[in-house]
Amino acid sequence: MIKESISGDLRKEIDSIDHLDVEEKLDYLKNYFDSSLYDFFLKIINQYVFNGGDIIGISQLLIFDSRKIETSLDNFLMVSKRKFIEFSILWGITIGILIILQFSLSMFYESILSMIFYAPLIFIFFIIFLIFLYLFLKHNFNLSFINEWREKQNEKPTSEN
Repeated sequence: MIKESISGDLRKEIDSIDHLDVEEKLDYLKNYFDSSLYDFFLKIINQYVFNGGDIIGISQLLIFDSRKIETSLDNFLMVSKRKFIEFSILWGITIGILIILQFSLSMFYESILSMIFYAPLIFIFFIIFLIFLYLFLKHNFNLSFINEWREKQNEKPTSEN
């Protein structure tokens, strides 16, 4: 039933393994879903197959963990978007001031250009801008909190151990 609601690459992947039985399909899709949540899902399915019981009750921890990761990712994206706007506005204002100064001081521009320290300081300004841009982008696209969650999941003892 789920297969009918899936589209895109996952649909193609599932169609390519249609000849396999359910357990083999789930194991094959482990390559598609590179996530410790999927590994945890497979452990829950195996526990259900071998021991039976209430699948909803067994999967409560998986549901909790997936919601926790989704909430963390949503918060990260919201903060990231807000920081991008702040970063853009602040550096835009700074560069705008530099441009306005250049045009408003155009009669002094020749004398400013002839000063020894002007060109190196402008160069240093743009180097600092590039450094801050690099640090911002590095931090803004850092999803290490998901990897930290994966490491914590790998350290947790499972019911199969």
